[in-house]
Amino acid sequence: MSQGAERLSSFGGGNVWFKGADGERQAIRVDSRDTHGMYSVIESVASPGCAVPTHSHRNEEEHFLVISGRYRIAIGDQTLDAPPGTRATVPRNTPHSWRNIAAEESRLLVVLTPGGFEQIVYAVKDTRPEKIPQLAAEFGCDIVGPPVADESPVGSYVVGMTEKDAWCER
Repeated sequence: MSQGAERLSSFGGGNVWFKGADGERQAIRVDSRDTHGMYSVIESVASPGCAVPTHSHRNEEEHFLVISGRYRIAIGDQTLDAPPGTRATVPRNTPHSWRNIAAEESRLLVVLTPGGFEQIVYAVKDTRPEKIPQLAAEFGCDIVGPPVADESPVGSYVVGMTEKDAWCER
């Protein structure tokens, strides 16, 4: 194994799964400590109906790639239903949320630029639920509302239709 490859795996990752939102597990696939803080990569596996509260990141952009299943993703005032292959970028300080709308587990790859926010998984496991918003704020994340709705709101669209949007591609 080359020295560069050894460094990329120095902080673990791989098949270590952490509890995320209710019904979600996460694995840090690339730790920001291995990229000098430039980025991190997280894999998320969500049960049907699993959703994260609407939140925004003060320090990072968040890039989603839907691997399997189907998600409803809200970014700012736009909502999209995202099948596998959908890519979406959330600019820094933009409220966003996602929900697994498939009848089975769904899988999402998340890239954070710069990295660092993924370190919250080490602190959140010992945190009481009512303290999560405070902990998130310490990591530059503000929880601002409930998750994206289970039903498609008026004005939402399915990725691949004619609406063009710079932050979402399929």
